[in-house]
Amino acid sequence: MQSYETSPFPRFIYIIEGKAEVVINDNSTFMQKGDSILVPGHSTSSIEANHKFKMTCTTIKGE
Repeated sequence: MQSYETSPFPRFIYIIEGKAEVVINDNSTFMQKGDSILVPGHSTSSIEANHKFKMTCTTIKGE
């Protein structure tokens, strides 16, 4: 079961190791080591751990 979340701020996701599926507003993107994506603010998103992976997720807050 996927767990969706919404943030008022954009988020930058970078895959450090392995593979993951990122779903943004029901659009699925398969990512692997070295890939990055920007999740727009106020979008629903989830990350599916179909494989073992590591990532960084940075929230970008403006003034």
